[in-house]
Amino acid sequence: MPNTYSKKVRRPYVHMSSFNLNQFHLRNPWIVVWWSFSFPGAGHMMLCKYFTGSMLMLWEFVVNAQSNINLAIMLSMTGQFEKAKSVLEPRWFFLYMGVYLFTAWDSYRLSIDLNKLYLVADREDASILPASISTLESNYLDVRKPWTGVIWSCITPGLGQLYFNRLPSGFYLLICFIVSIYESHVGNALLATMTGHFDYARSVLNPEWLLFLPSIYGIASYDAFVLIKELNKLFKIEQSRFLSDHYQSPKFKMPKVNVDREM
Repeated sequence: MPNTYSKKVRRPYVHMSSFNLNQFHLRNPWIVVWWSFSFPGAGHMMLCKYFTGSMLMLWEFVVNAQSNINLAIMLSMTGQFEKAKSVLEPRWFFLYMGVYLFTAWDSYRLSIDLNKLYLVADREDASILPASISTLESNYLDVRKPWTGVIWSCITPGLGQLYFNRLPSGFYLLICFIVSIYESHVGNALLATMTGHFDYARSVLNPEWLLFLPSIYGIASYDAFVLIKELNKLFKIEQSRFLSDHYQSPKFKMPKVNVDREM
């Protein structure tokens, strides 16, 4: 039976719209858990659960900043343990712990379930839509370079996702990056460092927001690299299915043509 695209697929593993491409693929659950521990919500974003992931990441920004967790981490890393204990806000800190553990557990559970769904859908040869066009955007399967996405993510997190048209996660990571850069005063510190005012550069930095940046850079770069590789595989799968469905089998015997009669 031809693998032409149909909306009546029992177990799809790809959904393409003009703004995004949501996809199941095999993932290591422990890597997803690690990113959830690094930045709650990031693991869910990797699993293409954009609404859940974005809400959890927003929760991380608000509750982490209110409880001064990043400031306490920075003080602990510099050996100021008593000061680190004193800056923690217990009313917010105990709210933080439950959701923090839930994000790691839930991302592990989802990774295993989505891996199973992918294996079943792959065996059923679930159909793939190669392109989607709307009045505002267009999206299509293509072969892209993973390291190009990583480079753009290292320049500005979110641009790597925009490179392969993951608009929801791309713009969300871009907004998170802009807010973190602004609130941490990294621009002021860089300018002061370039002009030799090192003491001022250290004093102007806000560690509460500065410590968000490594996680944002990391998840943006890793996500771009992995998903571009998976989209390249998806392009090849869709192309191979199209060719097998629309071109004749090599076992097909061509009929003999009487050249004299044709002339």
